[in-house]
Amino acid sequence: PRLHEALLDLPVFVDGQDAGSIGSRDLTERTRFRDQPFAGAGLRCDEQGRPVDAFGRVVCDNLLACGALLAGVETTLRGGGLGVAAWSAGRAGRVAASLVGAAAA
Repeated sequence: PRLHEALLDLPVFVDGQDAGSIGSRDLTERTRFRDQPFAGAGLRCDEQGRPVDAFGRVVCDNLLACGALLAGVETTLRGGGLGVAAWSAGRAGRVAASLVGAAAA
C-alpha cells in the first residue's frame, strides 16, 4: 500500500517528499518517455551516506547506502547511474573503513 525500502523498512523519498505521503498516481507520468518519479525514489542520506528520516536524523549508525538506493538516482533515461554507484560505493568503503579504525585505500 505504500512505497518503502523492503529489507529494513527505511523511509523512502521522492523529490524530497516522504514516499509514504505520495499517492501511487503521483509516482508516474502518463507519457513513458519522461522521467518517472518512482524511478528516482530512494533513501536520503547524511554526508557520510547513512540513511536519514524526514527530519534528517540518522536512522541506522552502522548502515551506509550507495548506488540506486539513493534518492534522486534515476538510471532509466538520464544515464550516469553507474558513475553515481561507483562514487557512492567508494565513499561507503572509506566511511566504513574509518568506522572500524582502518585506513582507507
